[in-house]
Amino acid sequence: MPSLVGAEMCIRDSFGSLDLHDADFTQANLQNALFSNSNLQNAKFHAVKGRMALFTDANLQAVGARLGDFENCNFENSNLSDSDLSSASLYGAVMRNTDLRKCNFSNADLRKCDLRNADLRGANLSGADLAGANLQGAQIDNIRASRSRITNTIGLSPEQKEQLFSAGAY
Repeated sequence: MPSLVGAEMCIRDSFGSLDLHDADFTQANLQNALFSNSNLQNAKFHAVKGRMALFTDANLQAVGARLGDFENCNFENSNLSDSDLSSASLYGAVMRNTDLRKCNFSNADLRKCDLRNADLRGANLSGADLAGANLQGAQIDNIRASRSRITNTIGLSPEQKEQLFSAGAY
């Protein structure tokens, strides 16, 4: 398993189309890095600085990314199912058409995220801030949402809003 713990990557370092499963990027600076089409299953991204990194069409299943800074990253069409993004900053991230089933987003910053057509079934959004997020077409069945902030979200049907309020969102 490759270990890049605490590594400093150059702007736009490319890890695209690589098999990096089980890699450890803990506390690395990955700002603007390219990971498109890569296999990052079970990789560790805890406390990384990954703003504006590109993860499109990547396999990120079961990654650990607690406290990661992923502001304005692009995860479009990726698989992040079963991942731990608790207390991560994902402000403005694009997660359109992304598999987020059973993800742990507890206490995460998801403000202004593009979650259109994302699959959030079974996700833990407890304490997450989704203010201004676009959830049009998102699947939100069986989610946990106690203490989640959903003010000014876009694209939720009245039924979905009621489902979130019933789960403890405000």
